[in-house]
Amino acid sequence: MRNQLKVRRLLAAAALAFATLGTSAQAALLGETVGIDFIFGADENAIFPINGSGNFVVSAGPETLLASQFEIDISATSIVVTNVSTFNFSFRESFFGFRIRDVNGAFPDFTAAALSSASGLFIPQVTFDADNIYVNIVQVGLALAGGEAVINFSLASVTAVPLPAGLPLLLGGLAVLGLARAGRATPAQG
Repeated sequence: MRNQLKVRRLLAAAALAFATLGTSAQAALLGETVGIDFIFGADENAIFPINGSGNFVVSAGPETLLASQFEIDISATSIVVTNVSTFNFSFRESFFGFRIRDVNGAFPDFTAAALSSASGLFIPQVTFDADNIYVNIVQVGLALAGGEAVINFSLASVTAVPLPAGLPLLLGGLAVLGLARAGRATPAQG
């Protein structure tokens, strides 16, 4: 009876190993460190030090209040930017906004980023590259308090290490050997 229980556990473990090998998982930013930089000027690397910029660990709730104006909340697959007070401005610069970047090179590349919804006249331009999402509000001009922009993004899938070709055979052979041994070890009852 004990040997049968051991064999069942061995088979269950082998089935679990087969089920999890070679799978891929959608990466997410939760728990990762991101940098939020305020950018003002034609050069996307012209970082302007302002309150609320810096490095943040992505968790539940807003990560920062940038420039006392924009509440930024990053989730697993979206960024919600809320304009906390009405503003009206006009700039000649080509970029006025912020970027969200991978600080430690720890998460996969961004593969997509796009504005999915906007309200309160707050409609920023969104662009991205492998390591950054840029949110440019220079064209907004006027935005009402409570205006919100939702930016959805995707990260490259993380694929597990490929399964060596002989591993399923090895696990199957071990299971058969375990069954054979269990059959021989059972004392004859009679």
